[in-house]
Amino acid sequence: GEEFAIYVQGATLEEARTIGNRLTEPLAIPLETGGQVKVTLSVGAVIDRPHLSLDEMCSYADKALYWAKSNGRAQLAVWDEIMSTIASSGTAGGTTARH
Repeated sequence: GEEFAIYVQGATLEEARTIGNRLTEPLAIPLETGGQVKVTLSVGAVIDRPHLSLDEMCSYADKALYWAKSNGRAQLAVWDEIMSTIASSGTAGGTTARH
């Protein structure tokens, strides 16, 4: 799949979560020949911290994205919420960050 980055300046965690959760709602696209194609989107997010560079934030968001993909897809994973699970277990397991 393709990867895109969106920077939402000044957004709170709840605002970012609202945007991310709306983006992760699966879409069913009807085909002219009948049937449909289901399209999903996983989102990895990171909360802006003054001590993090843009490269570090993108790296953390990317890790959260891959966590979301490996734990069910079509969901939002916020790096701040999952990093303790990943760091303590050394795996991508744990609960989803979508609420």
